[in-house]
Amino acid sequence: MGGSGLGMRKILVVDDDPVFRELLAVVLGEESVRVEQARDGLEALDAAERLRPEAVVLDLMMPGLDGWGFLAGLRSRPDLAGTEVVVVTGSDDPADREKAAALGCSAYLVKPFSPTRLIEAVTSALKAGGLEGTQDEG
Repeated sequence: MGGSGLGMRKILVVDDDPVFRELLAVVLGEESVRVEQARDGLEALDAAERLRPEAVVLDLMMPGLDGWGFLAGLRSRPDLAGTEVVVVTGSDDPADREKAAALGCSAYLVKPFSPTRLIEAVTSALKAGGLEGTQDEG
């Protein structure tokens, strides 16, 4: 890896599953990315305030403050509202995809997906922004 052009970007990975969260961090870390982790939406909002990430890789279904709550909080802060968000979730519900698009998410990946697909989605989000209707690899 290492050829994606992510450089030394700051990425926040938010997922309640510690194994999956660490896997995402390792994959992104191989791209020379500075990765911070959070286990729920509330912890993620605190981390976003502190870190000022260029992108967030976000699970939607978490206990406590879920991904939707995090997104609402992120978008309500003028200094963080433009942060790129790549959703990683187990839900392939079209309504969730539409809601994510409406909230300005750059990509929507359904678990499981390949590490390459994650890197492509984050790279694309940082270059262009806007939901591209990304799909899992099946």
